[in-house]
This record gives sequence, structure tokens and C-alpha cells, in this order.
Amino acid sequence: MENYLKILAFTTLFLQKSVFADTVPVFIFGKTLPKVPALVDIDSSRFLSLIRPEINKNLIVVIVSPTLKIEDITKCRGEDCLYKFSENFSYLPRVKTPNKAFVEAVNTTFDDIFEKINQGERFLVVNSIENPQKLLPSLYKTISKAHPDVILIFTGQKSSHHIEKRSIDHAPLESRYVRIAAQGISERSGQGSESVTDIQSIATKINGSSLFATLFPLNFTLKFILQGNVWSLKSASKGDFSYKIPKYVTAIDSYSYRCEENLTFHHGFDVIKIMNSQILVSFIEDHPKFDLKKVFYCDSYTSPGILAGLTVAAILLGVLFLSLMCIADIRTMDRFDNQRKGLIIAFDE
Repeated sequence: MENYLKILAFTTLFLQKSVFADTVPVFIFGKTLPKVPALVDIDSSRFLSLIRPEINKNLIVVIVSPTLKIEDITKCRGEDCLYKFSENFSYLPRVKTPNKAFVEAVNTTFDDIFEKINQGERFLVVNSIENPQKLLPSLYKTISKAHPDVILIFTGQKSSHHIEKRSIDHAPLESRYVRIAAQGISERSGQGSESVTDIQSIATKINGSSLFATLFPLNFTLKFILQGNVWSLKSASKGDFSYKIPKYVTAIDSYSYRCEENLTFHHGFDVIKIMNSQILVSFIEDHPKFDLKKVFYCDSYTSPGILAGLTVAAILLGVLFLSLMCIADIRTMDRFDNQRKGLIIAFDE
């Protein structure tokens, strides 16, 4: 029993560490680093010591995504995914805040990478708006043709599962019936580049059980509906074009909806994203205010705590089921033979 409790405690601690640790993977093109244990966290100082010798003698290009986890990589489909790139390639699975190692790098954009390289810059960092993993193999091959010493590093600022805090940091905008706080709103038309801007103002109107909120300067309209005491996002449009909306943007009336991930809207190849947002819709109260005790979170059904709890519960149920099977299989003898005395003892149940 004591050994079983030790195993259970170790399993629980391991699950908590693996689920809650704020670590991100790091992918390195053009350099094979020494292998590190898969379940060992590497802090930013150790990570810097691994790449420091290369900074002074190689061209370093760093691509940093806002959030990243290994599941983002394994979901990729196609021939140019990262996990299919094997030539001169390194992978560090668990690095804490790797972006701290890039403070000396020159900030640039995807469009200006080659211009900065031609200007003689040797250490560049691009803070990407979204996960650009399919572009990286081709980007590395293009740069390496002119600069064989290039090392391309891809990582994230934080894990996609990590939530630093539940409250919103961005200054909210309000209209009569809607209050929205967001890091920004981005738009991409077709295969063009993505532009990001702040939400500057909101105009709202109510028509029966429908509420329309138009976000400027994009002139992007969100339609919310009230069913009973629950409000939810019903549709989105820009001009004459309707956009496909994310699922389950909903909350009880007087409650706000909070999500650190992007709320992404699609119309063909056109994409609009509301970044790191908190939305409060009220069909009753004028100029509603955020109440931190009344919040629905987009991660509420698949949070790390719930996943860890379900995993531990599954292990305990498995152990219980195995124990019951063993107990049910126990058999006792109903006959004892003594061959010397020719005696047979039988027991009746």
C-alpha cells in the first residue's frame, strides 16, 4: 500500500509539472545541438549558453510566435511541416522563456529580413503574429543559399496552455451595451500580409433579441443574440461579406467572455482576428462594467487542471478495476486428498 501511494504521488506530481509548466519548444535549423532529456526544463540562461557560441560566428534569425506548444506542430499537414525536416536540425522540447535569450537581437519583420541581412545585421528576431511553421523550411533554404552559416530558430513567447492571469490588461472600450478589451484586431486579405491595429471605437444597437456591435476602424460587425438569460455570438460580417465565426462565444447575461487565444473569423482566404480579448454584452444595463467574479473562460472545458484531474481519475479507476478482477478470480480448494491414508476430505458450501 505504501509503495502504491508513492507511485500515485509521483504520478500526480509528474502530471502537474508536465501540464502546468510554462515551457515552450524550440526548433533550430542549421545546427545540431547536444541532446537534452525530453522531460527536463531548460531555463533561459542555460538555453543562452547553448546558442551563445553560435551568435558570434553565425547569422542568427529568430522567429517568435506569441504562443506555441508541440501539439501545434503535430497538427500540421503537408510536406513542409517542421517534423518532416531532418537535415541539420535540433529540437529542444521544454525551454522556459527562451525569448529572454534574444534581447540583443535586432527586431525586424518577415518582409525586411533580407534587407537587414544585406545591411550587415547578424542577429535578427521577428515577432510573428501567428504560427508560421510552414514558411520556415523554405525560409531557411532561401537564406542558406546566400548565407550557408545561417541558423534559424523558431519558438514561442509562452505555451498555448499557459494563462498568466485571468484579468485583462488592455484598456477596454465601451459603448452603450457592449464592453470589449482586446490586445488588437488583425486582418489578412487573401495571401497578403497581416495588418494589426487597435480597436478605436464601438457602435452598438439593439433590435429585439439581437444586438449589433461594429468595431472600428475595420467596420467589422458582430451580431449577438439573447436566448433566455444567455447571450452568444451569432454571426459576423464586414460590408456585404459574412464571416465564419468561432464556436461557443457565449456567457450568461451580465457575465463576460474571456479568451487569451485569438477569436478567428474566416471568409474564404480572408481572416480577421480579435486578439487576447474580453467581451461583455448586456441587453439591459447601459455601459456595463467588467466583474472579475462573473467571467466565462474559453478554456473552461479543457483547462490543464481538468485534463490532469481526468488523467489521474482514469489511472485510479484502472487500478480499481484491476484489483476487483483479481479479487473475483480468487479460488479456494474444495477437496483435499491424502494418498497415504486414502483419505479424501470434501467441503460442502
